[in-house]
Amino acid sequence: MHPRSALVVAEKEQISNSEGGRSSDVFEQAIFTAAKWPTDVDPDTASAYLKNGVLTLTVKRATASESDAESKRTAQKAK
Repeated sequence: MHPRSALVVAEKEQISNSEGGRSSDVFEQAIFTAAKWPTDVDPDTASAYLKNGVLTLTVKRATASESDAESKRTAQKAK
């Protein structure tokens, strides 16, 4: 989670039994996606939940002082 974006990583595992119940097939899938916010957000307020196959991300907008502080930290790291 960052002030301008979030990276979402999920894994899904599905097990199916073969005929006769002798063996099973395991299917694993990894999903990666990114969410970009139109304005700076406060990463500390982020939450997420999954319901009926729909992922909902919630985050509060950053105040002006939080946005300024993040910009300064980014500028210092770039030096």
